[in-house]
Amino acid sequence: MELIPLFNLISRWILFLMVTYKFYREKTEGWLFMAFAFLLDALNPEVLLLEPLGVKLIKEAAFVVDMTVSSLQGILLLMAAIYLSKSRMSMRDKLKIGCLAFITYLWLFLISIQSFSSNFTFRTSLPMTLYAIGYIYLGYVLYRYVLRRDMVQLLLPIGMVGLGVLNLSYPYTATLEWFVPHGLALGTFLRALMTIGVIKFVLFPILPPEEEVKGTVSEKRTIIFENFEDFTRSFPDLFRSNNAVIITRRDINALKKEIDRDDVVFWVTKAYEGTMNGEYRIYAISPTKIDILIDLINRELEKGYNVVYIDAFEYLVVENGFEAAAKFLISLKDRVIHNNASLIAVISMNALDLKQRKLLENEFEVFKRNHRREPYL
Repeated sequence: MELIPLFNLISRWILFLMVTYKFYREKTEGWLFMAFAFLLDALNPEVLLLEPLGVKLIKEAAFVVDMTVSSLQGILLLMAAIYLSKSRMSMRDKLKIGCLAFITYLWLFLISIQSFSSNFTFRTSLPMTLYAIGYIYLGYVLYRYVLRRDMVQLLLPIGMVGLGVLNLSYPYTATLEWFVPHGLALGTFLRALMTIGVIKFVLFPILPPEEEVKGTVSEKRTIIFENFEDFTRSFPDLFRSNNAVIITRRDINALKKEIDRDDVVFWVTKAYEGTMNGEYRIYAISPTKIDILIDLINRELEKGYNVVYIDAFEYLVVENGFEAAAKFLISLKDRVIHNNASLIAVISMNALDLKQRKLLENEFEVFKRNHRREPYL
């Protein structure tokens, strides 16, 4: 086997093994579908199984197999992206995936008809477009929702998007004999970038903050303060003296003066999404993506963050309704307790009706000004 194809094959197997190990550790559907997609990419049975036995597929059969595998990979990558970005697949998502699978089946049947057999560009256009979009969209999701802004880790989505764009041109460029070896070399280079990025992400992630450097909240609690003044009086230096995850609507410039560079801030807004500041770990997220938000917070808790602070509950109620916002807050409390951390919320209880207020009072400790207990710190 020549050197470039050999490197290409090795990188495919490394990608499969790294993603499989990631699935083994996290047990989430997104990494499972990604592992299956990379397994199809790595197997290459024609090279690994048939050629050593001196067996060759019929040319037309080999073409149909390649297009089927490419289509299936694209669908699996799209499913992985949906689960990694949303943590679940809605009925609409399932319907879209089902329609894509059915259209692909019809296309593979169509290109097997003799009258279409001579046009390579036409026959490969849909399967390779699906394959390319799978890589591009998953690369985007990994960048937006999963990976930290670490340059080595970012080689994974950069390589995926690049490989997707390259394969988007495949129906045309594969007919150019002079371009084929260059395309293979470029694809191998992009897979090498992906391999470096996934190894860094899976085996050498960014380390969690060193808890011993900071003081911690003396008792693990889930507390609601009814105004910001009571909160600051009880916790005058909460963010700098703990490893904090902050969900807020406060002015970011003012918040920067209070937080440490290790603190993680999710700024809830409909105006913008993504990283807001390279110096601080501040991410903008839509108030309607509370399912994604709770998973992002849970990941930080698992890495050693010991305090979650939220002052955006009322905004979540406006955008999602009280029931959904309360479910989010209670689920967040359960995850905080599971990770032996503290949850501190600033909520205007007077803005709630009696039933809503009672629900939160049953789940949380509500701070009172005449509370006689010692300060929490």
